[in-house]
Amino acid sequence: MIASDHGDDTRQGRLLGVGPQSLVWFGIGGGSALFALSLLRRRYITKDQYAVGSRGGFTLFAILMLIFAAGAIIAGFASANTGR
Repeated sequence: MIASDHGDDTRQGRLLGVGPQSLVWFGIGGGSALFALSLLRRRYITKDQYAVGSRGGFTLFAILMLIFAAGAIIAGFASANTGR
C-alpha cells in the first residue's frame, strides 16, 4: 500500500509522538532527579547521621545528579524532536 493511504504513519507505535529512545532519556532523567531529591531529604530534612557526617558529600553528589537529570531530560526532548 502507498503510505499516503494510511495518513500519517510516522507516529505508529509511539506514545504521543515520543519514541522509545526519548522515553529512556526521560526515565533516566526522572530517576536521577528523584534520587537526588532523596539524598537532599536525607541530608536536610531527616538529618540521617551518615548524611550529616559526610559534610558536603551528599549535597555535592545531589547537585551533580540534578545537573545530570536536567541533561538527560534535555536529551529526551532533543530525541523527541528528531522522532526517535
